[in-house]
Amino acid sequence: MWQITGKYGPYAWSRTCQSIYIVLSRTLMLRDRILEFGSSTGHISFRIAKEGYNVNLLDVRAEPINEARQIFSKNKVNARFFSSKLSETWRKLRSALE
Repeated sequence: MWQITGKYGPYAWSRTCQSIYIVLSRTLMLRDRILEFGSSTGHISFRIAKEGYNVNLLDVRAEPINEARQIFSKNKVNARFFSSKLSETWRKLRSALE
């Protein structure tokens, strides 16, 4: 079973995560830019980014984004992280996709 460990312990890799991952891995190409909107700690994005995809995480809450940033950094996985209020989301979304 694939997992990463975060602030509160390991994140279990569920069937839902696996299903999403399978769909993404079959449809994405490495040059694609991926935005996970409402990413929380980036559980699925972590695995995709670890495989070399260009991943951006966006969440309205700063705490899970900060945790994701630490997890990715600790594991030397590259991604971009954004946290904003809903009113600022569009501007950050455009920035993530540029």
